[in-house]
Amino acid sequence: MTRPYPLATARLNLTSRDIAWVAGLVEGEGCFSRTSSGIRLAITMTDRDVLERLAAYWAASIQPKAPAPRRKPAYTITLHGARAAAWMMTLYPLLLSRRQARVRALLSLWRRQRRPGYLKTQCPRGHPLEPAYERDRGPLRRCRYCRRIPSRRRGPAHPAQTALAYD
Repeated sequence: MTRPYPLATARLNLTSRDIAWVAGLVEGEGCFSRTSSGIRLAITMTDRDVLERLAAYWAASIQPKAPAPRRKPAYTITLHGARAAAWMMTLYPLLLSRRQARVRALLSLWRRQRRPGYLKTQCPRGHPLEPAYERDRGPLRRCRYCRRIPSRRRGPAHPAQTALAYD
């Protein structure tokens, strides 16, 4: 079977009509939920051709759902974490008020959620982090501003900073 929409990469040139189509599908068939590890956006339906088009937009795979007796086969597409949050923010203005309230609540939880270091964009003091670089225990991101601030235990980083720090 040839697929009219390849599943490997997302279509990056979505039109406003495509986004409105996705919003209508999500409004009618979608589910916004919280999971133990974050947030989720899922759509389950029996029309595989519709989900293949959506899978092309989302760069997601279609998963068959466990068949129920005497029912048509159903399929699911699910987005988690940052990708789900990005689509929730994209679709937010096109959703009705009940769905908007649910999206607001989920995005609020998602923003407060702890993220691994390689996903953080700011240090605890609010400075932007440098791009990640590899080390033996995985990627590391540092704040170039906080790194320059001498630690009280170590003393000043450079003798010239001593005169400035204590004047």
